[in-house]
Amino acid sequence: MKELSFNKIKFNDLNKIVNLKQVDDESVFKEWFDFKYKFNNEELKLFEKLIKKHKLIIDSFLEDELKAKVIIPVLNQVDFEVDNINDFYHRKINSSINGFILKGSPDYMVAKGVYSPELPYFFIQEFKKSKTNDFPEWQLLAELLVALKLNDSEFMRGAYIVGKYWYFMILKKFKDKDGDRYEFYISDDFNSMKIEELKGIFKNLQFIKDEILKEVNGHN
Repeated sequence: MKELSFNKIKFNDLNKIVNLKQVDDESVFKEWFDFKYKFNNEELKLFEKLIKKHKLIIDSFLEDELKAKVIIPVLNQVDFEVDNINDFYHRKINSSINGFILKGSPDYMVAKGVYSPELPYFFIQEFKKSKTNDFPEWQLLAELLVALKLNDSEFMRGAYIVGKYWYFMILKKFKDKDGDRYEFYISDDFNSMKIEELKGIFKNLQFIKDEILKEVNGHN
């Protein structure tokens, strides 16, 4: 089998493996983005602090600086570590799909498991201020394809980050008489250095946590 790494994959590579199409349909995000969440004072103070400290200099951050100064504080505040669910950085995952092995180490994933990820539920790809030659959306898409296979599911969510901007993604699998086909959807950007949009990012992540807990508790 031919092996393809997440960090080198392009859309044309993925389209050779599966029947894949991007669809412009904002309605698919409605349930996700309309999630009701009540922010507490600690969360609001964190958002104000992050914006005040980094708004003027975030475009100069390298990837590790962006992660350490902005992304990780937000993810830690969400706190995905509940009920045998944890978050993992740079853990390897792989799966064979239609004669190809997709593999790599996602920047971030939320998954079932304590010491190592077992079933992945959500991914984030993190990048610095501009894409340069990198395409985080295709890396994320490859990870979502692997997650669908590992979970034997037909729906998966993720996000990718370019500097201060967050984008959310949904991947759907459809079973047709001619074989499986996939559609993916990418949201408009969320600017993490604007308070209302940062609140939106945080709320979207809380929705993921809530959905995972519902699924896990439903299987108990």
